Amino acid sequence: DEGIKKQNTEYLFYSGVIMISLIIIAYTSSIGCSYFSVKGAQNLGADLRETVFSKIQFFNFNQLNQFSQTSLIRRATKDIDQIILMYMMSTRVALRIVVTILGAIFMVLYIDFQLALIFLFFLPICIFLIYFYMKKSTILFINVQKKLDKISQIIKENLSGIRVVRA
Repeated sequence: DEGIKKQNTEYLFYSGVIMISLIIIAYTSSIGCSYFSVKGAQNLGADLRETVFSKIQFFNFNQLNQFSQTSLIRRATKDIDQIILMYMMSTRVALRIVVTILGAIFMVLYIDFQLALIFLFFLPICIFLIYFYMKKSTILFINVQKKLDKISQIIKENLSGIRVVRA
């Protein structure tokens, strides 16, 4: 309304410069966020692998019998890869989500207080649903983990049996 209706080209140019500046800042911040999340995740993964390997080295025979070799190998590789991926996604996405939600709450409060009350009413419901599904997915993940351990063990036994048949 200030620029187009009133034919104010200075205001349009000023607004355009501000928007382009904000786009450049957002783009640069996004690149920095991606770089630091990958760097932090890889450092976390290296530290985790070293810690897991060191911990396995000090297992006694009873502890070693609780886990198969394939299970320990998979936990030291694939599971840590999943942790790295989760860390990268959470540092990239979760920070943006927090800023977006806070910005949305501020803007809703600024535009219409009654609308903000509706928004704030549904926010705890959304948080509860997210928690519920995360809890359910954790249980499903543990079940899949156990099944993957069994499959890895069977494949290892089959592959080691190939040498005997070949001989």
